[in-house]
Amino acid sequence: MDIWARVGATVDPPDALLDVGAGRGWLLERARAAGARHVAGADTSAIAVQGLRDRGIEALLIVGSPYRA
Repeated sequence: MDIWARVGATVDPPDALLDVGAGRGWLLERARAAGARHVAGADTSAIAVQGLRDRGIEALLIVGSPYRA
């Protein structure tokens, strides 16, 4: 079972989703396509955060993480 199937099994359809470690935002895009009205992401990568913002997704840059690339 993929991650989206697990999310959909929990809330159908999810109205809002926050993805921590959003990366390229594929989960947020799937949530939007499924009808989620509010999606947002957070990541340690400034490039990933900018990519989310460029696609109209609210995004937060996590700073001070030991996992930051």
